[in-house]
Amino acid sequence: MMTVFPEKEQVSLTTHGDHSRVRANLVLPDDKDSYQHQYIDSDEWEPTESTLHYRDGEWYLHLGFRKPKQDAEEEMTENGTVFGVDLGVNEIAVTSTARFFSAGELNPKRREV
Repeated sequence: MMTVFPEKEQVSLTTHGDHSRVRANLVLPDDKDSYQHQYIDSDEWEPTESTLHYRDGEWYLHLGFRKPKQDAEEEMTENGTVFGVDLGVNEIAVTSTARFFSAGELNPKRREV
């Protein structure tokens, strides 16, 4: 899970394992008119799928942005929480509120079915 803080030019990422969060500074051009700032500083764009890369001993976060559809009716869950499932990994599920569910607890029950 990722949160972008445009005013601080920082990003916060949920880490795997201990489920803590890490904050990192975004490296952006000093020129506030650069195209990167139009996405970071705008209410018209929202962060979407982004990728984390490790290259030559450095970490790089490639941020993706999208414009929300204006005419699309948003589907909301009953309590606003999203739940994802990825079968066969250490963390079998995580909610949008960063609650993790271990596959170790669920695998024996899954095998019984």
